[in-house]
Amino acid sequence: GNPQDKLPIIHVAGTNGKGTTCRMLAAVYEQAGYRTALYTSPHLTDLRERIRYQLQMIPKDAVLTFCRENHAALKDDTPTFFELLTLLAFWYFEKEHAEIAIIETGLGGRLDATNIITPRCTVITSIGMDHCDILGDTLAKIAAEKAGIIKPDIPLILGELPQEAREVIIEHAEAMKAPVTEPLPSTRVKKGAWEQVSSPAPPTPPSPSNLASASISKDRPPTDRINQTIVKNTVRALQKTFPVSDLALHEGLTHWHERIRPHANFERIACFELQTGLPQTWYFSGAHNLQAWEDLTCHMNAIAPPSEWTVVVTLMSDKIAPSMREIFEPYRNLYLFAMDSERAATSDMLQQTLPWGTIIQEPSEIPTQSKQKERSGLVIFTGSLYFYSTVERWVQTIQTTVFRG
Repeated sequence: GNPQDKLPIIHVAGTNGKGTTCRMLAAVYEQAGYRTALYTSPHLTDLRERIRYQLQMIPKDAVLTFCRENHAALKDDTPTFFELLTLLAFWYFEKEHAEIAIIETGLGGRLDATNIITPRCTVITSIGMDHCDILGDTLAKIAAEKAGIIKPDIPLILGELPQEAREVIIEHAEAMKAPVTEPLPSTRVKKGAWEQVSSPAPPTPPSPSNLASASISKDRPPTDRINQTIVKNTVRALQKTFPVSDLALHEGLTHWHERIRPHANFERIACFELQTGLPQTWYFSGAHNLQAWEDLTCHMNAIAPPSEWTVVVTLMSDKIAPSMREIFEPYRNLYLFAMDSERAATSDMLQQTLPWGTIIQEPSEIPTQSKQKERSGLVIFTGSLYFYSTVERWVQTIQTTVFRG
């Protein structure tokens, strides 16, 4: 069958921000009382993180049931890993009678396994230079791939896009007669402002006049505020068929990062009480491309100057870019970790890219305030989503008071 055809879907693509936007949307619609499904990738520690219903991971029994029921149908076919998980997600969501499903693309959009749906709303959060070997080596080419999820007459919600990419997206939307909603310039994004552009059939704004009043906590990254605007505009576009109260919108946006763990969106993962009696706080960010690293370091600088941060970086070999040296250059307390993976950058590759960094193999090699008292106890791990499980394991090996928040 085609279980995806029975699901009201919001389809989300983008270079950065799509996972966070999906989680925000799921939290908002679940808070509003809808039976809400969420499909994201990749997972950080447990495969089941990718498939959630009512914000909870798919039960192991459901995975086993899917395998038993569909083994015969799949044995003569050879779906990819992602295709199989996409099938599992659609099967599970239809089985649970989900009232709304938020579906994140895996890679690109046009040829993505999720792009067999006709959604109620389409979202493209951002476009930057990533996966260039597959999607293309210019913003215009990457935008064309992302634009592949745009459907005829289906509302399209955009984040802040580079002009080169925006022109491609708008051209595709006009050809599809898809109404487009964009945020106003960055100076007004925090207010949740919005406008209609290139809209053959502009939707009528919903009755709640103060949907834009909902806000998120000030300690979240600036990119969360952009994603928040995307979520508000998506809620507006669907307000007639999936009404959401101001309170549900506010609560969902305020508490999404507490209710859907782990998420790797600048997440504080541990606080260590050192022998000096002073704390050391560990953060994790899944940033893994130039655009994301620029956003991350901007947020880090708002918290403390580069001299007060200890940065631990790992990379996949295909994510190495010469310009990242300029981004991380202010951070002189830099440490490099080579993951044990065929895709991972080796110690030599890391050292060549960020030559002032020190190679480490264990968390004990990261300086602490007890060793260097002049250094603040702020440590961030970044460079790859796949680094998360390693850092989590390191946390468990250290005698600390660990908290989530």
